[in-house]
Amino acid sequence: MNRHAARIKLRKWEAEHIEALARVSRYVHKRFSGKTRKWGPSEVLPITHHLTEVALILSPLDLPVEIVISALLHDMFEDYALPGDELELEGDTLEERLKREAEREGLERELYAQLLEIGRDMATLGKKWADKSNRPQRNPDGIYDDADSFAVGFAERIIGDIWALTEPPKTKSTANYKARKMKYLANLQVASTDVAAVSCAAKISGMFAALKHYQCDSLSWSRGSNAENAAMFTELRRIYRRAGVPRQLLELFDTLLEQFIEKGTQLEMKLNGDGSAQLSL
Repeated sequence: MNRHAARIKLRKWEAEHIEALARVSRYVHKRFSGKTRKWGPSEVLPITHHLTEVALILSPLDLPVEIVISALLHDMFEDYALPGDELELEGDTLEERLKREAEREGLERELYAQLLEIGRDMATLGKKWADKSNRPQRNPDGIYDDADSFAVGFAERIIGDIWALTEPPKTKSTANYKARKMKYLANLQVASTDVAAVSCAAKISGMFAALKHYQCDSLSWSRGSNAENAAMFTELRRIYRRAGVPRQLLELFDTLLEQFIEKGTQLEMKLNGDGSAQLSL
């Protein structure tokens, strides 16, 4: 290897990690079956495309397996919010609120049960292979000796990470759009490095989609204005740096953000027809 080449510490996946990731992937594809996401002005893809892309962006890095699993699941609660979130109540009747809360509780119980089972099996398999291969009987992210205790910590950590990555539910109002983004930014201010890394990977995926819209002369990829979105991504960059997100993610995020601002400005000038741009940071 060239001594000047960049050395990237890659994650070594053990057998139990691969098995857990495969099971979560199957669960995600089943849970989101039929749900789609706009990926360009005339292109609609299964939402699992985005979830898998976020997980793949993170998978080579030296991160705990729970974080890559959280990436696969990070949109699981996107139609819900924790009780007491005033944005969840906007425009809802009492009956609608109670129905949504019941749905949220049911979904969280279902996911928790799935993760408990996967975590328990992950610990059992990890200990088995540690015994066979003479490797340490320890997962880097938790001790395998007590499978039940490991499974509880595994499930609770992932569900906690998903909630930290979840924006309040969407409504059609502009005020709701801005409030959701501000709340998301506030949550990230106190998030762990690992949660910030998932957020960064998700926004990288989002910028890929935005740039595809720009290539087709479309600014319609988001409810927010181009200036609002550029300002939000710029603030996210500051948060990610402070949180200690891995360098490789930050470099890709920075590259895409530069393209995002440049191409968005050029497109606004073109569509305005008067040489002016509305983008101001």
